[in-house]
Amino acid sequence: MSPSNKSQVLEALKTIKDERRGGEDIVSLGMVSDVHVDGAEVKVVMEFDDRPTSERHLLEDAVADLVE
Repeated sequence: MSPSNKSQVLEALKTIKDERRGGEDIVSLGMVSDVHVDGAEVKVVMEFDDRPTSERHLLEDAVADLVE
């Protein structure tokens, strides 16, 4: 993915679902607190509830794969 702006990144992030929270997307759940796009560099800031580290890593990996 080569996002050119924040809204494109947010739309793409809506495809990542949190099965622990009923399959709702991470943007609607408020897990994405900020997105920065600077050319080809994308930074996504996320907030997690109390969940095991392994579950956090799964979501972080999904986000990283999407914005690469």
